[in-house]
Amino acid sequence: MSAHSARRRVLTIAAASCVALTIGACGQQTRYTHSQQPTIMLASFDSCDQALTGLQKAASDAVGPYGLPNSNSRALTTQEDSASSDMKSTAPTAPSPESADEHSTTNNQESGIDEPDAVKNDGKRIYTLSDGTLRIIDAKARSIIGSIDLSDQETGLTPNQLMVSGDRALVVMQGVITLAEPAQSNAKIAPGGGQNGSKVLLVELDESPTVLSSVSIEGSYIDARQIDDTVRLVSSSGPRLDFPQDAPEASGTRGEKRAIEQNREVINASSIETWLPRFQVEENGKTESRQTPCGNVSHAADYSGSNMLTVFTLGFDTISKTDPVTIAADGSTVYSSATTLYIAGENYQTFEPEPGAEIDEQTLSTELYAFDISGDEQPKHIASGSVPGMLLNQYSMSEHEGHLRIATTNVVGSVTCCDQEPPSESAVYVLKRDGNSLNIVGQVGGLGKTEQIYAVRFIGDAGYVVTFRQTDPLYVVDLSTPTAPTVRGELKITGYSAYLHPASENTLLGVGQEASEQGQRQGLQVSLFDISDPATPNRLDQYHITDASSTAEYDPHAFLYWEKTGLLAVPYMNSGSATTTQDGEVASQLDTGVIVLKVDKESLREITKIQHPAGDQYGNEITRSLIIGDTLWTVSREGLMANDTEHLDQPGTWIGY
Repeated sequence: MSAHSARRRVLTIAAASCVALTIGACGQQTRYTHSQQPTIMLASFDSCDQALTGLQKAASDAVGPYGLPNSNSRALTTQEDSASSDMKSTAPTAPSPESADEHSTTNNQESGIDEPDAVKNDGKRIYTLSDGTLRIIDAKARSIIGSIDLSDQETGLTPNQLMVSGDRALVVMQGVITLAEPAQSNAKIAPGGGQNGSKVLLVELDESPTVLSSVSIEGSYIDARQIDDTVRLVSSSGPRLDFPQDAPEASGTRGEKRAIEQNREVINASSIETWLPRFQVEENGKTESRQTPCGNVSHAADYSGSNMLTVFTLGFDTISKTDPVTIAADGSTVYSSATTLYIAGENYQTFEPEPGAEIDEQTLSTELYAFDISGDEQPKHIASGSVPGMLLNQYSMSEHEGHLRIATTNVVGSVTCCDQEPPSESAVYVLKRDGNSLNIVGQVGGLGKTEQIYAVRFIGDAGYVVTFRQTDPLYVVDLSTPTAPTVRGELKITGYSAYLHPASENTLLGVGQEASEQGQRQGLQVSLFDISDPATPNRLDQYHITDASSTAEYDPHAFLYWEKTGLLAVPYMNSGSATTTQDGEVASQLDTGVIVLKVDKESLREITKIQHPAGDQYGNEITRSLIIGDTLWTVSREGLMANDTEHLDQPGTWIGY
């Protein structure tokens, strides 16, 4: 989920509460008040019978005339399963003895914790995913040495992310999947159709890349993290229930009540197999359909049964290393430290308050689930908690010395029925584990009143928070005393940063948008901030491209900073001025590429702009940049370009797909 979508969603949800007040209540106020967040206690089901009874009851209580709220539920078809003919089982190939050049890696949030991406490199080879094809590029030879088409035309599964270890890769594909229903199931399953799902392929990375094995997972893929040779993948799934697809037969309350009764009949007729997340492993020439064991499913005291979060453990030797673990909850954001995986999910309630009533801030909150991943064995759920408000993205979370720091934006104060934008403000919370609870032990609020968070970065004992509506306050939060965080400094400038990146101990880079005094966006800006004195943060320099934008504003993987030489590469896109063709049609001149800057102690200096050969309208849009030795590589959908870092003003070597 993009940061832009997250910001827009905060106002959308808050505005929905205002709509409920509109009729006959204009001018009256609904008051949002704060109370202590409830503790979320999880417990495992003792048996499959207990799990089925509990899930059926929770779903029956939550179901409406059109099904379960916020559910990923959808029926699956039955199919004959067979192992793919190009799969083989071999031991991992030993890495090439050739030494790798010094190289950049994926721009990960935390060092040593790799995030999946469409481009990877190991200092010798570059691995790219484009239009369904995995390609291997020899960095020294500057040539493609291997490729394999992984796209599935029948199902629409498309590879879009990969993780690499040695000479093997795990490739994540997303689309529609169909898995066989367990033979013992008596659940009422809808005929035909499929469900959103993911398929992870284990691929041998040689000159003739080969798929060794795979695991197909039903539900929505959320994210994954790799530590050494172990990958944790998070997915969200719903029960496979055949609710009537038509609207209630009768209009009004009577029709809706009858529809709810019918839906409850479907729920009560289900079996446990209907609820447990399913996955299918193809390995060693065999295909095996599995489900999360009942004993591996945990639940809170208050849950709806609509969705389940599942954490899978994958490897580069055996693709499915252990049974997955599941919690009856929903989530959308993943953050990981070296030992703990956190999943965050939004929790907001639909309400129709009486005019002038007080509404608890807890109607907009984020629930947190922590898993121990300190080894390569099965993850263990260790704690849960919640904070008021909503996250921007994964950078809103950070673990440091046993504390979890979280920045959120929340709706606060009075809301009138006619406000277009309900009042909001942001806060930073510090949580610490106490038994199986994540408790708030410190907090500082009042950040960016009437504004929303646009960027967050936690670095050591400090947090940097950008909020924006018309101007851009950059807040410096002192977190050295976790129980008493304080705002040490604030810098107000026009525009905003959407991504923050440490450049040195005393400087911070920001990528975002310049804006007028009234908040109107005016194009891409890169800022260099002095943070040596937390009380007086200062912008040292700014680089601006009028009317342009950058994917790095919402996708940090597009951002490259090579601290060794101070080289900064940021993709940009500018629609340019409109022109009229000979046919009288108006067309824009798309200007896209990478801007390369030199970052000094106090300044930003443009070195060059790199562009790829023109393809279709967006085919030459550069999405990734990386460094191998003395070469800057840029990647687009149609190929790669290699430029000598000492002579960036000279033409590069183009390697087209």
